[in-house]
Amino acid sequence: MTIGYDDLEIEEDWQPLSRLPIGSSLCECTGCGLIFKSPSAFDMHRIGIGNGETRCATIDEMQAKGMCINAKGWWVTRGFTFEAAIAEHEARRHG
Repeated sequence: MTIGYDDLEIEEDWQPLSRLPIGSSLCECTGCGLIFKSPSAFDMHRIGIGNGETRCATIDEMQAKGMCINAKGWWVTRGFTFEAAIAEHEARRHG
């Protein structure tokens, strides 16, 4: 049996689990609530604790891995210096 969207009953106060737009490469962790710029940054913040279970890394653990927060407030796998960011922007603009 196929069920269409019109057949679904949704509670009046229902809210989506994530506040991110559909199709975005951003990832919001349902465990810690942090937002990551990419799936690889999200994966980098997960730590295996055995038996196939994982947990969220602490802020200190993420920073020890070289992760940081970008200007938009999203966690990224590595930070850029201002000079490197300008150089990358210029390369894209003229490339």
